[in-house]
Amino acid sequence: MEWRAPHLYVMDGDIKKAYDFVSHKAFAEAAREKGISEILILAWLREWRNMKSIVRLDAEATSGDVERTRSLPLGDPAAPNHFNNTLAILAVKFTILCRRRKWGKELIDGTWVDTILFADSYWLVATNHKMLENMTEAWLYILSEVGWGRLRKNSLGAPRGTMEEWHTSRVARSARSGRTPRQAPKC
Repeated sequence: MEWRAPHLYVMDGDIKKAYDFVSHKAFAEAAREKGISEILILAWLREWRNMKSIVRLDAEATSGDVERTRSLPLGDPAAPNHFNNTLAILAVKFTILCRRRKWGKELIDGTWVDTILFADSYWLVATNHKMLENMTEAWLYILSEVGWGRLRKNSLGAPRGTMEEWHTSRVARSARSGRTPRQAPKC
């Protein structure tokens, strides 16, 4: 029997300015899920929110204090851990969606590969271009729920709200235009 390499489609992506856009709310939810003490979570949030930034345009022109509602402090040794915990929650949500939709590639041992994550880089793995397109739209939508990969109304046709609202909106738009709607990912 001759071995043949599997035919795969892979999307190599990067979460732009990932540490700058980590939502404090998403961090707190992820930390709670990991079992971190509420006192410690609130202490981190207090410290981060007490940090202020000042934008200096030149020697004389500066902004007032800019408060933080998202982002992890640069240089904080715990920042990579906080980031990974927050991203892990989203990755689990995406993996569950992939299993339901049979997205990714099933391996010989029955396990699946659909997403490979390393820091703020990711690979989405699919067996055809349509699957990869649907996976990409769903992953970007999930990231946008916490402020990463911010979607504008026109970028993927995804309004703010739940995945179900997105699907409903796409079906309604397609019906008005007379086109058949594409299969939309559901959470």
